[in-house]
Amino acid sequence: MTKRDTPVLLITTAEDLYGRHGIDAVSLRQIAEAAGQRNPAVVQYHFSTKPGLMKAIVEHRSLGPNRRRNQMLDELETEGRAGDVHALLECALYPLVEHLPEYASFLRFANQAHANQQLADIMWNLDDEHGSSGRRVARHLLGSMGDLPLAVKVNRIRLGFQLLLQAVSSHVTQVQDGVEGLLPSEVFYADIINAVTAFLLAPAPAIATTEAAEAAAANAAVVTNT
Repeated sequence: MTKRDTPVLLITTAEDLYGRHGIDAVSLRQIAEAAGQRNPAVVQYHFSTKPGLMKAIVEHRSLGPNRRRNQMLDELETEGRAGDVHALLECALYPLVEHLPEYASFLRFANQAHANQQLADIMWNLDDEHGSSGRRVARHLLGSMGDLPLAVKVNRIRLGFQLLLQAVSSHVTQVQDGVEGLLPSEVFYADIINAVTAFLLAPAPAIATTEAAEAAAANAAVVTNT
């Protein structure tokens, strides 16, 4: 193995360990040991910190899906379908599942973003080469959810992405574990997209307030990164 190969080995080892045991449960030293490295500080040498390593994992797995997702979005825009919530969710999900089973560990790792703010921030603030497509999907969704208050739109987009990731990560793990009685994967993906579409477009709750909408307006850039 060359020195050039070592960062990728560390990335894939960390991705697997984080996905199986949780980000906070795995030390950088454990990652080095699991990767068969003699130097216990090798992770710090290549990535400096745990957040640096997490960013490297996300960037390693995001480049291809980002390009594919942007292609899908370009097609939707050309066809005049950029306001189709169901199609937008397909753009969000399918560029990831197209890479299965290679991306199974990454899905489990990325699924922890809902509980790890550092990872969530990394995923939302990727540069355009790695993250522009996710922000495009979010912007189109904001414009496609009718007259819902902005607070509700922002909240639902966050939860909708989280639900997609959690559901697919769980399904992929169950498939790998040989669990019986599961829906075929293609059916499962189509069904979860239908479910999240309905969630995003459901009527606003009666108690949605002006104050909540104003608070969301101030934070909308977190979702759209504009």
